[in-house]
Amino acid sequence: MLPKASHDDNARLSIMTSANLALAAMRRDDADILGQWAADEGWNPGKADIAIAWDTDPDAFIVLRRGAELAGRGTIFSYGGAFGFIGLFIVRRDLRGAGLGAKLWRHRLELLRSRLAPRASIGMDGVFAMVPFYERGGFAFAHKDIRFEGIAHGEMDRGVR
Repeated sequence: MLPKASHDDNARLSIMTSANLALAAMRRDDADILGQWAADEGWNPGKADIAIAWDTDPDAFIVLRRGAELAGRGTIFSYGGAFGFIGLFIVRRDLRGAGLGAKLWRHRLELLRSRLAPRASIGMDGVFAMVPFYERGGFAFAHKDIRFEGIAHGEMDRGVR
């Protein structure tokens, strides 16, 4: 079981996994970069979602650093210890396939479980192509959602903002 990280950025939890890899709680500026990484992947975390999530639970944001570089990151939310949620799991594109994601995945899952009651459910969203990875991590595929986008035509209702 890992200790709960402090909200003080200078005292936040950091675990060295090798000579140049560290798993740690994110700094606030790292969380903004996470939102950009998600947008770069085509995900839509929502314009204010990162800030709201940070204000709700800054300890939910986990980062993997390789030296001083950001290598990967993700979130782990506990809902009162009764339910957990894993999201925004991203490894930098140029570092994928080297096993860094597996280290980050295991660390986040272990840390989230330490924040939950025994046998609490954990949900997640993910990338369909990563389902085999998630299944190896103990998750079962539930369903696939399909998103559509397009350009609306016609006149915009003046009451819509």
